Amino acid sequence: MDDIKDSSIRELLIKDIYQSSVNVMQRDVSTATGGCRAPLDGKYSPANPMAFAKLQMPVVPPEWRMDSVTWDNRQVRGHCNPDKSFYLSQPLRCEVCISTTERKAQKKTKYSNNKLY
Repeated sequence: MDDIKDSSIRELLIKDIYQSSVNVMQRDVSTATGGCRAPLDGKYSPANPMAFAKLQMPVVPPEWRMDSVTWDNRQVRGHCNPDKSFYLSQPLRCEVCISTTERKAQKKTKYSNNKLY
């Protein structure tokens, strides 16, 4: 390709060999029609904005609200600060946690005299 001196032959090779079939079809179609343009007159159509209705919360009857307020007032609430001491003070419930705690306690008593542990 680099040895070709004549630029017209080189362009012919590039156009015919190094193009995909889609590019060849697009080139054929565009040259056959002469490249048509849409007849635009340069004027824009006026804007037609849409107006959305404001969303409002549905009206809940006072009887329903009173039922929910009485139920809500009966619920037990307390302050919970989930930090390390909170989680460590909870009783263990799973078998793996219990066996791990027992193993660590046994290891601690077994090697309590050894300063490496």
